[in-house]
Amino acid sequence: ITHARFHPTLVLPGTELEKHWKLGEYSPLSLEEAVMIGAEIIRIGKSYAIRFLRFGLHPSESLLAESHVLAGPFHPAFGELCHNRYYRNLIETDLRDRSSGSYAVICSDKEISRVLGNSRANDLFFQQKYPRFRVVFKRSPAIKQGILIQEVN
Repeated sequence: ITHARFHPTLVLPGTELEKHWKLGEYSPLSLEEAVMIGAEIIRIGKSYAIRFLRFGLHPSESLLAESHVLAGPFHPAFGELCHNRYYRNLIETDLRDRSSGSYAVICSDKEISRVLGNSRANDLFFQQKYPRFRVVFKRSPAIKQGILIQEVN
């Protein structure tokens, strides 16, 4: 496998799944659960050099209409949320075993928005969950992919 797509199951009107969902026989993933799974899929996929073509359904106008998705983890930027969580998990795993201090998370220009997270969510996460750390996010043309975490004085 060289390419893959990840589409969490959504309940759409007029489908067999809608009937099961209404009867309580099917419970869709929450958005949070789907994002956690998506981040893990990215981690595993990277270890096998799998390129992901899409995460989630394309947010067409009909899909964005309130009545079109009845249940399930739909978000117009689902792929970005998964990549944001992937990087948050990488950084958290690295920092968890370190002592307090200041650290720079360095990445490519291309990946900075994914590393920072949607609306700087990853930056805020580390400020709130790990106040013993001062984490700054930086770009570097020397980094082509992934992240580098360095202690700074």
